[in-house]
Parts: sequence; structure tokens; C-alpha cells
Amino acid sequence: SFGVIAVGPPTLFAVLPVGGRWAVEPSFDLHRFSVQSGPSITEVAGGLRLDYAVHGGWYAGAGGQLANLKPSGGSGGTILGATVASGYRFHLAGSLGGRTEASYTMSGKNSDLNSPPINTLGLLVGLTMPLP
Repeated sequence: SFGVIAVGPPTLFAVLPVGGRWAVEPSFDLHRFSVQSGPSITEVAGGLRLDYAVHGGWYAGAGGQLANLKPSGGSGGTILGATVASGYRFHLAGSLGGRTEASYTMSGKNSDLNSPPINTLGLLVGLTMPLP
């Protein structure tokens, strides 16, 4: 058992415009953390979301994500979830932009990890920049 598991939104993302106000947003994250009096755990998370530009810098999105958790010296499992989000994108300086977002992820029970259904509220503040 992992004890308490909190799966948040992946932190590395790309916003890929697909036409008009729509964009596809793939995301990725990799963490390794230690649990008090337990094994270290590696978490690899990925997500895919469809975003809609509402007005100005405001946007809303929905999609799915998965997080694979594996303890050192043991077997792990994958947590699947659905995510809804809303946020604001803004210009900072030059080609740099910023982003604030609130997201809510709902994940089901996972018997491999002995975890109950998990609901996570995520708050994100990030920097954005165009790819060359």
C-alpha cells in the first residue's frame, strides 16, 4: 500500500492550436519521491486535453490523464482519471507568457495500488514560450 496518493496535473505541457478557438494540450510529468518509513516511488504521468479559448485570455478544457506509480523494489499500478480545467493565459515580456489555472481531476479506485477513488484540485502558475 502507498498510503495517501495525490495525483495532480502534469506540469510540462504544450498547447497545439488545431483551428479557431480550439487547441490540443498534451502534458507530461516525472517525479521520484520518498515516503516516510517506506520505499521511494517513481511517478510518470501523462495527459491529453482539449482546450477552448473562451474570451480574451480565458480558456476551459477537458480531457484525461494517467499516472503510473512504482515503488522501489515492488510492483506498481496505473491510475486513470478525467480532468476539467479553466484558466487565464497572459503576455509577460517579449515572447514569454504566463498562465494560471485551476483543474479538478477525478480518478477511480485502483486495486493494484490499494487506493480509493481520488479527487484532486490542482492550482497551477506557469510560464509559456513558443517553440522554435
